[in-house]
Amino acid sequence: MKDYLQTNKKGIILVLIGLLFAGLLFIKSNKVEDFSKRMKRLSYVAKEVEEPNVIISVDETKDIVLNEYFDEIDFYAKTFQIDGNVLYNKLKENYDNLGLGNEGVNIDLVLINYLFALENGEPALFNKKTISQVKTKDYMLSLINYFSHVYGNVDFAIAAGIAQIESGYTAPLMLSKNNIFGGMSGSGLIGYRNIEYGILSYIRLLSESYFSQGLNSVERIGYIYNPIVNAHGAKTANPTWVANVKRAVGDYQNYPAITDLTGLVSVN
Repeated sequence: MKDYLQTNKKGIILVLIGLLFAGLLFIKSNKVEDFSKRMKRLSYVAKEVEEPNVIISVDETKDIVLNEYFDEIDFYAKTFQIDGNVLYNKLKENYDNLGLGNEGVNIDLVLINYLFALENGEPALFNKKTISQVKTKDYMLSLINYFSHVYGNVDFAIAAGIAQIESGYTAPLMLSKNNIFGGMSGSGLIGYRNIEYGILSYIRLLSESYFSQGLNSVERIGYIYNPIVNAHGAKTANPTWVANVKRAVGDYQNYPAITDLTGLVSVN
């Protein structure tokens, strides 16, 4: 046997190399096949390419669609301070009711409305501890811009101008509470868990309680937001506040809309 190995050493080595090469080709072909199947499934769900021979389950379809919204789910999980896996499973359970598979779904509004409702129904799922963060003016403005786009009816320049007058984006007490717009409750300045949640709450307030009610100018907003009683005993918007906000609004008129999460300025 030893003599045989010595005599045929070169041939044996060539055979071993051949087997190794064949094995590598097999592994590579399997990887290509797996990737191809994955792409077929994504195309099937997106209805870009019909693949009648590819059969996927309802559960797999939900996973594929939710994975396409990974960035949004991750962002809002952090904003609401809920575990991302918990949120993912909740969305999967309520997939049909939320219309997540519908074409043209506004995923941001779906997630926002669902999370506010979930927070009200199952508060134990959420960590409401206030987080101290590094907050730049540019980042706060990009959040105002993005959430104004999400809601659609909020004028970014007006929202940014009001926040400018209320906090200057620098007021220490307000920033410590993640509140840039002067929102008050019976116990004083409202505190929010993080800056994203605070600014989302601000834009949501403007959308639902002001702009959707026809209060879409600085004067009309000021009538509710910062009213006074004038010399004639009539309620009116504080003229000083209106003038200051209008000047601030001018600084934000030419900002391009931020339409997706990639447009958000880094918090750092």
